[in-house]
Amino acid sequence: MLSKTELGFLKNPQQFNHGYDRVLLHRIRRKLNDFESRVLPALMQNETTSEWLKRLIINITCPYEAEVAGPSPARPTNLGCWDSLRSSAYFFS
Repeated sequence: MLSKTELGFLKNPQQFNHGYDRVLLHRIRRKLNDFESRVLPALMQNETTSEWLKRLIINITCPYEAEVAGPSPARPTNLGCWDSLRSSAYFFS
């Protein structure tokens, strides 16, 4: 989905000059918007892929809460995870 250059930009944005980083950001945002508006709804219609996506989203936004019920003192708490889930609420409708 993303080109080698776009992936390189995401890994290390400082290596690109200011003019070109704006171009790369525009390309990445355009691809993400396209994915969200066309591909993701199609994936969510399929029962198998929708369950997989729900688990993936929970693991990405709340990695520690998905693995262990309750807070663990050995692991940092991701307090922003619930806000992320709320912003992704259309996945769980």
